[in-house]
Amino acid sequence: MKIFKAILACSIISFLWSGFSHMVLPWHNINMKSFSMGGTLVTAAVKAEAQSAGFYVLPNMDMEMHRSKEAQEKWRADALKGPTAFLSVHPEGSSVSMGLNLLVQFINQIIVSILVVLLCLKTNIKGILGYACFVSVIVTAGVITAAVPLWNWWGFPLTSTLISIVDTSINWFLAGLGVGKVLSAS
Repeated sequence: MKIFKAILACSIISFLWSGFSHMVLPWHNINMKSFSMGGTLVTAAVKAEAQSAGFYVLPNMDMEMHRSKEAQEKWRADALKGPTAFLSVHPEGSSVSMGLNLLVQFINQIIVSILVVLLCLKTNIKGILGYACFVSVIVTAGVITAAVPLWNWWGFPLTSTLISIVDTSINWFLAGLGVGKVLSAS
């Protein structure tokens, strides 16, 4: 029962912080920009060019280009000239159902919480702060592993990457306090 309570506390605290962080704090939108003409030209171009849902890169990154030194040099020159972009495209549109998105997010929090609590049970940690620090470090390490390559390889803004890392650290420190309170209770 204690394990279930720790998972539940961790999941709820993490979910609540995530909501607060994204809906109240302004930091996750710091790099969001709008196209100057409302995106109408970009939308038309994407509809004309994107054959199906997926990731698209500008300049065009055809994997065949790796077989030709000339094609690689042309790509490099185009990249230097700009613009460059990394787009996740859904030509058919996508759902804006907050209910479904929140459900998926909460399920994600539960899965991570299960893993976190199982790892906590394999340690000799004592005290609420010890659990909080441990949980924060292990989850933040995972986010660093995922977020830094997006900045490094795909040009995601450094500020967004750092905000994601700091937000994760705070989120899971707070969730770790909940885990620690439950697991440290006699």
